Amino acid sequence: MYRKIWKEYHRGVCSINFYGKTNSKILGITGFRTGNMIITDDQIYNQKDVSEIKIRFYEDDGAKVFKELLFSYDEYTKMLPAKSEFDGLGFAFFSLDDEQLEGTIPLELCQNCSSHIGNEALTISYQYDQNNIALNSALISSNVKNERGLSYIEFDGTIRTGISGSPLMDLESGKVVGIVANKELQFVKSYREILRNIDANLKALEAVEGKWFVDDVDPIQVLIVNQFQLKHLAREFFTNFALKAGYALDVNHLREYQESYSEIDLDQEKNPD
Repeated sequence: MYRKIWKEYHRGVCSINFYGKTNSKILGITGFRTGNMIITDDQIYNQKDVSEIKIRFYEDDGAKVFKELLFSYDEYTKMLPAKSEFDGLGFAFFSLDDEQLEGTIPLELCQNCSSHIGNEALTISYQYDQNNIALNSALISSNVKNERGLSYIEFDGTIRTGISGSPLMDLESGKVVGIVANKELQFVKSYREILRNIDANLKALEAVEGKWFVDDVDPIQVLIVNQFQLKHLAREFFTNFALKAGYALDVNHLREYQESYSEIDLDQEKNPD
């Protein structure tokens, strides 16, 4: 069954990589196609100093790329709906045209699938460190709600950097039951807090850099170098870290949004400004 689902649907899953001006990868996450939309994590709204975005779809081996779409940062941001439209749901989407989607396969959102504890599922997701997509088995272990009342499916499986935005798929039907939300994990929240603290420290240190010396050495420069080293170590640890449990936003939240979004579009067509 795993092989069947992989063979049928791997061409509907893509990586979304953000690169800076020096061609360094700032962020890499997963997206998947449903209809003419690419569904992914709302982290795509929070990136700074981005030069270009590459969206890649992969061959059957998960490593070779059969389609790559390249966008400048300005081109990409014009494709995105306003973040406020999602009301903090944790996912995002953008549309591509038929030519851009040629050769890819749409995934189907589940309408009647249950996320009962003990059900088998799987993920097809981008592996940041390996720069490929991979299939991993998953076992639904619980259903939880966060402080905002959003429903999440907790599952046991391999959770690595890059998995955010990937589909959690029912093993029997291959339909999508959830959108993996890596940022719900505590280690991701801790990592972001560490980076925020380091950036705050760097800003404070740079404000007093060069104002005093000890034996012709600026101790502030030493501290600044130290903070950059800590930032590098934190990123290395984060990108190579793996957990055995993750969370996926219940796909019903996406379906409800799509239904309301379609109604808004229809209303605008009937009542144009």
